[in-house]
Amino acid sequence: MPATIEECQMSLSELKALTRTKSEDMDDIRVVLKAYARKLQDYPRDVTLHVLSTQSDLSEWWPPWSDLRERLEIYTSKRRHILAALDAGNAA
Repeated sequence: MPATIEECQMSLSELKALTRTKSEDMDDIRVVLKAYARKLQDYPRDVTLHVLSTQSDLSEWWPPWSDLRERLEIYTSKRRHILAALDAGNAA
């Protein structure tokens, strides 16, 4: 199950508070937070919350989506392989 949009937005807001960004106006930041929150719906809740809560320990800068996606995929790929194997076993 993915994190709720509200959980994603709260975690992203916390990450925003802990990292630095280039000067942007608030409208741009809101758009970025909403876009990231929608993309995070493709990942399990625990993985999403872990990646967002630890990102500021890795970099003082706001991450581009590609950096978050890479970390999300690392934590999620093993689960996807297990699920695929279970599905293959059930189909047999």
